[in-house]
Amino acid sequence: MEKSIFFSIQFNGDASLNNGLSWFSLPFEFNGEYVDAPNPQSNLYASYEAGDTRRDITMAKELTDPTTGEMVALANLSYIKYFDPEAAYSPQLSRVNIPLLRYADILLIYAEALNELQGPSDKAYKAVDRIRKRAHVMPLSEMAPGLNKASFRDKIYGERRKELALEYHRWFDLTRRGADYYVKMLHNAGKTNAAPRHVKFPIPQRELLLNPNLKQNPEWEGY
Repeated sequence: MEKSIFFSIQFNGDASLNNGLSWFSLPFEFNGEYVDAPNPQSNLYASYEAGDTRRDITMAKELTDPTTGEMVALANLSYIKYFDPEAAYSPQLSRVNIPLLRYADILLIYAEALNELQGPSDKAYKAVDRIRKRAHVMPLSEMAPGLNKASFRDKIYGERRKELALEYHRWFDLTRRGADYYVKMLHNAGKTNAAPRHVKFPIPQRELLLNPNLKQNPEWEGY
């Protein structure tokens, strides 16, 4: 499980490659841009259970300065998943690869599919438990046995959010559950501009002009 990345965007510290995700997610204290900062109204950090080893390799409130060995308190909670200590003040040179497909994602997809087909079966629980055991938290089968389909679905999405943070699955996970769920979750996180039409992209005006048989998605009419 530890070395379970099937496909990734790979970096070797070459300046011409520019690991932008590391740069964009790192705070100003380490010369980062902090563009992909955690949503301050999100409860992602708090959602990790006590002892969950995924939390402190995903997010941090402080970082050790590798040049001085001193702990630097960050003004804001920050993503550190792509932080490379050897490129601390040049985060665009980070050698940390960006995963595109991991075994953990496959396990969670498998558990979700099983649940949608037949409810929370033993196989579905075992798939989730493999991930939770690696993170050193109680297996779901012990913590919450006997869940119904809807509750198990929520647990899977919670695991996806924690396991795959900053790997750009979240938007797809939210939209996959429908416009109402998407809007509710974003509004709960303070993103009140989210609307049902945002689960689809508008058809570009250029394409509409090139092909008169195309019609704009109804949700985007007038925008």
